[in-house]
Amino acid sequence: ATDIECVGGIQLYGVPIRAGAEIVGAINIGYGDPPTEDDALRQLANNFGVDVADLRQQANKYESRPSFIIAQAKKSLHRSARIIGEIVSRSRLEKKLFSAQQAAESATRAKSEFLANMSHEIRTPLNGLMGMLQLLKTTSIDQEQSDFIDHGLQSSRRLLRLLTDILDLS
Repeated sequence: ATDIECVGGIQLYGVPIRAGAEIVGAINIGYGDPPTEDDALRQLANNFGVDVADLRQQANKYESRPSFIIAQAKKSLHRSARIIGEIVSRSRLEKKLFSAQQAAESATRAKSEFLANMSHEIRTPLNGLMGMLQLLKTTSIDQEQSDFIDHGLQSSRRLLRLLTDILDLS
């Protein structure tokens, strides 16, 4: 925070607004007594392109504030700057969290699509294999060949159940 002496006798008290370590803005108040001398008023009127009579009228209307009021206003300014900074920090954090949530949801969708495709790609040849084993079993084969086919069908069913369980789990 800083006090700045401005042209014309008014002072400016400025407080930076911080969001974390970054300064994102400033908030300030003006106080003090404006000049009432003719030379100073003419110079100000000339500098700012205003009518000297209007400036004199404004200077005469201005009421000085006691120092304890100025001190209280400065304290309030610090609190306001801190609160605004916290709001900015929170808003930035919420935006980051929203982006992270969107990325996580996108990854979940991609995973689900991948698993659905993999399920189809694995089940199709496995069902074809089981179908061929079942057809082979209807041909004229001996008992040993029939046992081999049964083992192949049993293993295929186990593999199909395992695939279904994995997909259900994920």
